[in-house]
Amino acid sequence: MSVPPGFSLAAEQARKFQVQLDTFGIPATLHPRDGSADVDITGIIKPPAIDEDYAPAGQQGVSVIRLWVWFAQIEPSPQKGDKVTIAAVDYDLFDVAVDVGGAAVLKLRRRNA
Repeated sequence: MSVPPGFSLAAEQARKFQVQLDTFGIPATLHPRDGSADVDITGIIKPPAIDEDYAPAGQQGVSVIRLWVWFAQIEPSPQKGDKVTIAAVDYDLFDVAVDVGGAAVLKLRRRNA
């Protein structure tokens, strides 16, 4: 199968990511642990790996959130140990699973108040 002239897989992937984030994304704030400026990000909350009784980022909240983001566009890149705030609820970033397409799942654990 041939590729149309001017087709860029990377550009098509970037367009797809942006459409998904624009449609389903929620705002969040990344607080880098290195003390650099906070970064406004948009992510999509993925279904939990383990069922919990409460809604993500709600008042009662859940203990773990998996937030899908366009990793390639976040500067500085999220790292283990950073903090993320979603709907005024703070979460610690305990794992970053990056894929080859430039997206990532940030695994967040709710901070104890």
